[in-house]
Amino acid sequence: MYDINIKVEPISKTVTGTETILYSNNSPDTLKELVIRFVNNLHKPEAPAMIISRVIF
Repeated sequence: MYDINIKVEPISKTVTGTETILYSNNSPDTLKELVIRFVNNLHKPEAPAMIISRVIF
């Protein structure tokens, strides 16, 4: 499950927000890390194509 809240500011051309992710590990293995990839502005050559967040437990 995830919940995303965003605010778009057309004048400044910015988007801000928060996201909450609820993840359940259905495997018998211990989860040691969680990697989240955020794809951003793929149509803009000067923008970073992907942001990777890594949470290590």
